[in-house]
Amino acid sequence: MFFTGAVALDQGRFGWDDYERLGDAAIDALADRFDVVQDDRLEIGRSHPFGARVSITTDNGVHERVYADPSGEPSSFPDASSMQQKFLNLARPVLDGRAEQFADAILSLERFDRIDQATRLGRQ
Repeated sequence: MFFTGAVALDQGRFGWDDYERLGDAAIDALADRFDVVQDDRLEIGRSHPFGARVSITTDNGVHERVYADPSGEPSSFPDASSMQQKFLNLARPVLDGRAEQFADAILSLERFDRIDQATRLGRQ
């Protein structure tokens, strides 16, 4: 939580490749300023209690945001564009230049006569 939070705060997002920043002195210094505590108010009445309350204290006061249902839960499922972007972020390092073509194939499976024509793109 400390590392991923520090990276996300530093650059506005966290992705698979960001683990390369493990040991980065600036990220470690920022992570040292994090506290993680359980907030029972986010768990009451939820079947998937994975919410989060983020509070950042600055010279200008406390800034807080609540994420009761993180992305991926039924009430906050990402749209097609967000899903495609997440897939591309994870697939590009593995599939080189084929990631976009593979994503397109997955999103349009109905155009293939056989599923192996689409999945072949991920195995080449």
